[in-house]
Amino acid sequence: MTGTEPPDAAARMAASDDPLVLEGKVKGDYAPHLLAAIEWGLRLRAADRPAR
Repeated sequence: MTGTEPPDAAARMAASDDPLVLEGKVKGDYAPHLLAAIEWGLRLRAADRPAR
């Protein structure tokens, strides 16, 4: 969606505790709720990500 892989969790934790934000970085037209769902799934803490 952005043309690059997201940084791995360890690199994101070392850099900051800010969430990964896709808005404004994606190539193409995606619904905001789809981007929000992807960001939710990529949150650093497992407790913050969706469960099965």
